[in-house]
Amino acid sequence: MNTEDLNYIHPVPLRYHDSLYIGENDRRGNRIDFKVPPVVVQSPKQISEYRQAIFAEHVEAESLPMDYSDGFSFIILRPTALPYRNLLREELEIEGLLTHEEFVIENFMRFADTLYSLDINTEFHWKWRVIMKALHQSGTQDQNRAIAFILNNNQSQSHKKLVSLKKRLRQDMGETPVIIKKGKSVEIALGIHHLHVPEFERVKVEYNTLMHARNRTSIFA
Repeated sequence: MNTEDLNYIHPVPLRYHDSLYIGENDRRGNRIDFKVPPVVVQSPKQISEYRQAIFAEHVEAESLPMDYSDGFSFIILRPTALPYRNLLREELEIEGLLTHEEFVIENFMRFADTLYSLDINTEFHWKWRVIMKALHQSGTQDQNRAIAFILNNNQSQSHKKLVSLKKRLRQDMGETPVIIKKGKSVEIALGIHHLHVPEFERVKVEYNTLMHARNRTSIFA
């Protein structure tokens, strides 16, 4: 990484720049530009223990019973960004994306682990899950509370506007860089983004998962 590419004083301490790949591009092609200092966590467990549990506990969203088939589009404000709740509500209104429901998800870690794919060959898939567990179990931040905003309808045009809003707000908010350490060594260094919107073709299965989580049905009982 060429630190000369950064034309301002970065909030992340220099000793963590290489770990967090500051100034390079992420897997989506976006430039990695954290706007806040990192959260540094001493992991209460070995990373290998977390990883083993993650793969053992994972359940695919597609395997849940399709009890909730309405399939409304939605946006999730993740636990790392709950103070943005009023901002997100305002931005949805500005975009004309009216919501018919807004509620707290009380079991976000289980919900997120079911919602997202898990590929044994893709490190990112399990590393952010380790971050959630380490943040939660170390007492650094509650990772089980998130906010869901459900749109009035699931029309394609509304969903496109929702996806565009998510992308813009992600850029505005930046990501929270998280360093997971075991002893003195950095085990995981990753940026955590704050918003989730399903792909249009996955709206029904993800909405079904969300309702199971909310109503504590299926694997959430």
